[in-house]
Amino acid sequence: MLASSLDVAATLLESVDESLVIPGESVRTATYERIQRSYQLRREDMSEEFDTFHLALHDLLCAGSKAMEKIIVKNYVARSD
Repeated sequence: MLASSLDVAATLLESVDESLVIPGESVRTATYERIQRSYQLRREDMSEEFDTFHLALHDLLCAGSKAMEKIIVKNYVARSD
């Protein structure tokens, strides 16, 4: 079980990082840059504004966002155990 909201935030960020690198490091970097530029959302603030991140991910990946969401959740659950 996670001890604090800081643990939850760190675990979530690690899960997103691990998931977005699947298509490649350059894709992960470009995704974070685009989200920061278009949504003024820094990577470090994602866990506090996850709804905005979710919207941005959907806008960037369209139909592919559902698959990425599943991967993020899978990674999060695996890290939480």
